[in-house]
Amino acid sequence: MLVLTGAPGDVTELAFSPNGKLLAAGGGDRGLEMWEVHSGRKWGRYYIRQIQFLNSPSAFHPTEPLCFTCANHSLAVIDTNTEAIHLHPTPNYHEWLNPLAMTPDGRSCIAHARTADGYQMRRYRWRAKKPLSPVWGAPLERISSRSREALDTALIRISPDGKTFVTLTGVRDRITWTIQPLRVSLRSVKNGEVLRFAKLPSGTIPALAFAPDGHHFVTCRAHIINIWSTETLGTPREVRSDTRRHFTGAAFHPLGKYLAATSNDATVKVYDTATWKVEHTYTWDIGRVRSVAFSPDGTLAAAGSDTGKVVVWDVDL
Repeated sequence: MLVLTGAPGDVTELAFSPNGKLLAAGGGDRGLEMWEVHSGRKWGRYYIRQIQFLNSPSAFHPTEPLCFTCANHSLAVIDTNTEAIHLHPTPNYHEWLNPLAMTPDGRSCIAHARTADGYQMRRYRWRAKKPLSPVWGAPLERISSRSREALDTALIRISPDGKTFVTLTGVRDRITWTIQPLRVSLRSVKNGEVLRFAKLPSGTIPALAFAPDGHHFVTCRAHIINIWSTETLGTPREVRSDTRRHFTGAAFHPLGKYLAATSNDATVKVYDTATWKVEHTYTWDIGRVRSVAFSPDGTLAAAGSDTGKVVVWDVDL
C-alpha cells in the first residue's frame, strides 16, 4: 500500500496510464496532479499557476505517452515523457468546453460546448499542435418540451467500445454553481443522436462507471447504486449499502466481475457483479473517500479522498 499526498481538496477523478505506471488525479478545483505509482514522485501541480484545470475526467492515450484533460475550456494534452503541456482550443476563440471526455482511441473528444449558436454537445478531432476540428454538433436536452432552456451537462462518459456515450444533465444552481443531474441520455458517438434517455432518481450525483462489456453502467444516489441497461435505460436495479453512508464514486474491475464503490466514509467496498454482494471492504485512513479506479491490467487500485490524499494498493480478488 502506498499513500500519495496531494493538494488539499476532493479527489473526484482518477485514471491510470495503460501500463499502470502513472496515476492522474484531479477534481475539486485542485488542478491536476500526476504520480509515478511505484516511486511516489509527483509532478504536474505547478501547471495550475498558469493553467486552470477544470473538474473533468482525465484519460491516457492507448499507445502514446499522452494524458488528456480539460483546462482553460480547451483540450489539454500532457506529454508524460517531457511533462510538457499543450492546449488545443477550438477554431472559434469564444467557444468554451467543459466537461469533456476522450474516445478510447485517443483521436477525438466529446464535450459540452458554449458556441455562437448556444450550448451544444460537440465532437472534435484533435491533432498535435493544431486547434480542435469540429466533427459534429448536436442540441442539448431541454428542461421540458415547453421550455427553450437547455439542461447543463454534469458528466460525460464514453462506452468502452467507443460507439456510444452517456451524459448526466441537469439544472445548474446559480449560487453554488453545481449541477444536480436530472436526466441520463445515451447518445451516438458517430453523430451525437440521442438513442435513449430516462429520468434519473432524485439525489443522483455526477458519478458514472461503464461495465467493461458496455452493456450496463452504474450511477450513485445516497446509499444506493443504480444499475442501468444500455439496451433499454429502463427502471434501474438498486443495490443498497449495508450502511447509511452515501456513495460517492464507482469503478468496474477490468474483468467486469467486480465493482468497487466509495462511500462518504473511509471505506471502499468491492461488490461481486454476479450477486451484488460485498466481497471485500477496504478501510483507509485518508479521509472521506471520493473516487476509485483500477489499473488496466486489474492488479492495482487507487482511491482518492477529500483531503487530497490518494491510496494505491495491490488488488487480490
